[in-house]
Amino acid sequence: MPITPNKLKERIAECVGLWRAEGDTKCSNEITFTNNSIFLILYFHKTLIRILPEIKNKVRIYIYSPNFRYPDIPLKNIRINKYLDARATKPYFIWRVASVTIYAKWKTIADRVTNSKKYCKPFLRGFFAGEGNIKAGSHGNRTIRIAQGKPSRLIEKLLTRLKLKHKYRPAERSYSITGRTHWELMAKYKLADLHPEKKIKFRK
Repeated sequence: MPITPNKLKERIAECVGLWRAEGDTKCSNEITFTNNSIFLILYFHKTLIRILPEIKNKVRIYIYSPNFRYPDIPLKNIRINKYLDARATKPYFIWRVASVTIYAKWKTIADRVTNSKKYCKPFLRGFFAGEGNIKAGSHGNRTIRIAQGKPSRLIEKLLTRLKLKHKYRPAERSYSITGRTHWELMAKYKLADLHPEKKIKFRK
């Protein structure tokens, strides 16, 4: 099924959120995205190929496994490198394109999306897929968390814009969101729906 222009823009915003959460945003000569979900690696790849077709022959994917078992990635003509990471608990992937010119184009797109109120929801959907999780507590309590090493003005601004009450907890290095009202808003905006496993856990 073809992707409509509006849907493509939403996908781009989701991928910007993924990149801001799980990519190297400080390096100026390459685009990288790290995740343990093949679905998200493919989602990111297919979206960027559409808007930056010149990356087609420049993509490299690195698979790290704790036990020499490497998942298959259904992409043709993509260089895939496999490594052992004994510290990992499950396989994970790094998607990479090295190019100063291409990075500059992507950074321009990413900055435009990040600063746009219009794409607040898909951006957070992507960011949550990268840095979000559901924490189970005592007495059946559940907390939505967004990991951040230190408070982020950007994330606070976006959560406030969507009326999601949040609190930064330094000991946990994350933002926490509790309360049925805010969970219902998360569901309404589908903020936990991009990462397949996190979607299932959230819906439970």
